[in-house]
Amino acid sequence: MSKSAKSKNPAAKDKTTSKVGQELARDKERKRAIEFTCDSRSVSDGRGQLGREGVVGYIQSVSPPKQSRKNTEYSNFKLQAKSGLVPGVCFSSTKRSILAEREATKTAVKLDRFTYASDGKTIFVNDMTKISVPNSSDYDFQFVDSGIHQKDLQSIIKNSMDMDLVDFVAKVIAKDAVVQVVGSSQLRKVECFVADKSCKQAKLILWENDIEKVLVGNVYAFSNVRVRSDAVDVLGGEVTLNTTKDTTVVKQDGHALTNLVETLKENDLFNTSTSLKVPLIHAIEELNRFKQCCDCKKKIKQDSAKVAIKCDSCGHVVRSSMCQLNLCCKFSCQQNNSPDDKKLVRYIMFKDSIETLVGDITNLDDDKLCEKLLLLENFEITFNRDNVVSKCSLL
Repeated sequence: MSKSAKSKNPAAKDKTTSKVGQELARDKERKRAIEFTCDSRSVSDGRGQLGREGVVGYIQSVSPPKQSRKNTEYSNFKLQAKSGLVPGVCFSSTKRSILAEREATKTAVKLDRFTYASDGKTIFVNDMTKISVPNSSDYDFQFVDSGIHQKDLQSIIKNSMDMDLVDFVAKVIAKDAVVQVVGSSQLRKVECFVADKSCKQAKLILWENDIEKVLVGNVYAFSNVRVRSDAVDVLGGEVTLNTTKDTTVVKQDGHALTNLVETLKENDLFNTSTSLKVPLIHAIEELNRFKQCCDCKKKIKQDSAKVAIKCDSCGHVVRSSMCQLNLCCKFSCQQNNSPDDKKLVRYIMFKDSIETLVGDITNLDDDKLCEKLLLLENFEITFNRDNVVSKCSLL
């Protein structure tokens, strides 16, 4: 072999190695592009993880297109995989049409080139995702209607964890006429109560667009409803259900629950007051002093020594000197006076009620105030459904 031929071999080898390296680099860039595309469109802004293997299942519950806070259009769906229902989010109108078609025909799909959300469970589908018909050897399970995954209210209240998402069918038995506006974002909410055969009443909070969708006396299928466990649950509180931006509400005409119970009057459930004679306070659990916005009367969470402070609730900038000092006391006592019933219930009492019992508290520090409250005997409190004391008096 000539010297010139030998001298070319290293160059040829380097050239081949260079091509392989370039191809690997391009492959990494493609994967990075897939991850970036889905990550940048994520509703939760969570970092996605590339799905290495295709998943097979049946598409269910494809929602209408929605707008995220970043004005990104997306739709929710569920994938009935072999292991159960998997939540999904689709960011492509073209892919959404395909998913909706597969849902209508109840035919299996195979998803490739998708990403997982930061929770490691939710599937993200975008324009780069491949949706195909799987081979018969790829799966061995049949379509199961999503209704089979619905739970009864009693099961949800007893077994669900805080922040769980649940599906259920229930009749709306009462809806508050008062629309509350909360937070700096001025979100609207309305309380209502729902029932099914397992539960006479459960509180459901309707947010924003869901408020107008629900009418008293109708039966609805609710999907993607958030479970919130009240912090006072162990002391007599309650579990509440909250609609979310991903909740779907579908009216169920002719459902068996239609004649389950008679519609209750609003006054039967809303703004009700109860009186209780308290022999003594079991424990003072928390004392919290705070400034109250002079406009919306809500607690100012980020107090400062500045002349002007901004209210977190209404967003107004107000004079600090105009904001009154308030005090919140959380205490527990027996639910009733029976010696056989030692169940403790937590109540919330504010400055006006406290001063009715112990007098002016301006010059009392927390230790002295706790001492005075614990020495109280035989007084009566009037409270609402949330155990907030509105009136109290010494007996």
